[in-house]
Amino acid sequence: MQRLDDLAATVTVRPKNITFSIEPGQSVYDAAVQNGIRWPTSCEGLGTCHLCFMSVIEGADRINAVEPFEADGLAEVVDTSREGTLRLACQVRPEGDIIVMKRGVRKVPGRPHPNSGPAARRQSDPTSGAKDE
Repeated sequence: MQRLDDLAATVTVRPKNITFSIEPGQSVYDAAVQNGIRWPTSCEGLGTCHLCFMSVIEGADRINAVEPFEADGLAEVVDTSREGTLRLACQVRPEGDIIVMKRGVRKVPGRPHPNSGPAARRQSDPTSGAKDE
């Protein structure tokens, strides 16, 4: 089912069947963090570690196309499940509900700090041109 641009979609992560909302234009990784879900990564959504890879098992027709940056990263990933379409969670921006397979994803107690995650780091980075307040 396609969504209208102003409606959130749902991401379901197997095998634990963790479900969370994702806003239009938001990456799966950023939405997971925003919803208090730990997604395996070491670069925290910057697209450089490739540890956030996932298999899209339903809804591959509702995600953005692979860009060259992501394609280079995916070339380094060994997918042992061979199920679905291999993508990086930090690069996928769904346009509708999707179901993915990713081991190691889990809910964390409490909510993440509002100043955590890659967007907050970019804002506080003095080289990014943004100011801390």
